[in-house]
Amino acid sequence: MAIESCAHQDLRDRQTLAAALEKVDEPFTYEHLRPAEDPVLWASDALAWCFGAGGDWRQRVQSMLDAVVRLDQCPESAKPGNRPSGR
Repeated sequence: MAIESCAHQDLRDRQTLAAALEKVDEPFTYEHLRPAEDPVLWASDALAWCFGAGGDWRQRVQSMLDAVVRLDQCPESAKPGNRPSGR
C-alpha cells in the first residue's frame, strides 16, 4: 500500500499504523511515496478531500467508497482485520 509522504506527518503515520496493526493478525506492508511517484495517490487524495469537505462533495464521491473506517472512533469489531472481507 502506498501512503502519501508528507515529511512532518510520516512519523505520526508510522505510529498510528503500528498501534492499529498490534490489534490484527494480518500482514500489512506500506511505503511512503511522494504523489509524483504514484499517480494512484492523486485519486485517493481527491476522494479523501471530497469526503472531508462534506455536503455536496461528500455526496458526489459516496458511491465510489466501499467504507470509511476511522480507527480512532470505531468499535473493535469494525477495525481492519476484524471486518469480513468483501473484496
